[in-house]
Amino acid sequence: MRLTALLVLIPVLAFSASAGLLTHWGLVSVADLVRGLHRRFSRRYRLDRVLGRVTGVAEQRSSRRLPIPVPVGLGAGLALAVAWHHPVISPWWVVLGGLAGWMLISTRPSLQRETLRDLETLVSGVRAMYIVGQSVFGPLEAVAQDLPSGSELRIAVEEAVRRHRAGRTVDESLGVLKGRWPFLDRLILILSESSLADTGSVRDALLGLEEQIQKSRNLLDRARVVLTVNLLTLRILQVVNLVAIVVVTVIPTWHQFFAARPAMLVAATLAGLLGSWYFASEMRRIEELI
Repeated sequence: MRLTALLVLIPVLAFSASAGLLTHWGLVSVADLVRGLHRRFSRRYRLDRVLGRVTGVAEQRSSRRLPIPVPVGLGAGLALAVAWHHPVISPWWVVLGGLAGWMLISTRPSLQRETLRDLETLVSGVRAMYIVGQSVFGPLEAVAQDLPSGSELRIAVEEAVRRHRAGRTVDESLGVLKGRWPFLDRLILILSESSLADTGSVRDALLGLEEQIQKSRNLLDRARVVLTVNLLTLRILQVVNLVAIVVVTVIPTWHQFFAARPAMLVAATLAGLLGSWYFASEMRRIEELI
């Protein structure tokens, strides 16, 4: 009897340990978040944003199809639903799987290091090839060949070149590049105004933009080294929760215990999901504030 009681308590203890570790990690992250928010809302930051000197990250606009983790999560939830065959818990597994998949998508970094490198390549190439009086689309087309095949930036640049060849105006053609990343928006602004400045001024502006991208990439690398430990901790806790769910499903004693108490299982798994989602979102926020 005591052994049975102990076995029943193991999943509860696992969820409790996860909550405790998440809380510990959260307190450490809150301090970083406060520092980031203080810098973000300072007067200097707002002034830099008005003047276009901020090296922050913007959300990418995309019309892609449903991301892979979402149907994978729904499939896993459906498998658990079949295994449990419970009027309350089975629908919950499907919902939980979909939410878990969406969590992985929504907490991804909005700007990858590879994108910064591609932007740096684009700006550097345009700067080297630009000649006053020449169309900006010639350098853009040439540099696009040096970008990774299939990358979002290359596809967008090639689309801008195609629009220009189709007779669109410069602003209309460059408009397809707007709203993706702040650095790219600044490049578009420089290119749009290039006809009003001499070659030296345009190249100086491009050089300044290139240096800012380099600094941002280096800073992002250092920040990710610091956040790696926190990310590994979060992933371990997520794996612990997944293992606990599998164990509760396959071991009859635990299965029967939680089948008779569905509210307890729903509350525990929901708490684990929300905790993971919150701290993963804060990690992304901290990374973007740096």
